[in-house]
Amino acid sequence: KLRKNMNVKELSETVAEELNMPEYKVRKVIIQTFRTLRTYILKAQVIRIRNFMTFYIDVKQPREYFSMKEGKMVVKPRHFALKVLPSKLLKKEISAKKTY
Repeated sequence: KLRKNMNVKELSETVAEELNMPEYKVRKVIIQTFRTLRTYILKAQVIRIRNFMTFYIDVKQPREYFSMKEGKMVVKPRHFALKVLPSKLLKKEISAKKTY
């Protein structure tokens, strides 16, 4: 059963069913995988998973903008954003799909 938004429990149940494994073991692996990805993104700032995605941290420079709330120009400080880019193969598979 595919859903657009899944939590770890639902993801682990789906994978466990497909692999015919206990759900609690699959959940441990998924949680550890996410922890490892997070750790490496914070350390290396770029992770490429071949034929899947690239994760990287994008540095946003400080900028001025008009705040409607305060009614004046405000400086937004430098901040970081996580960017996710699908691989060419994944893009091709998505574009070949006719309906969503």
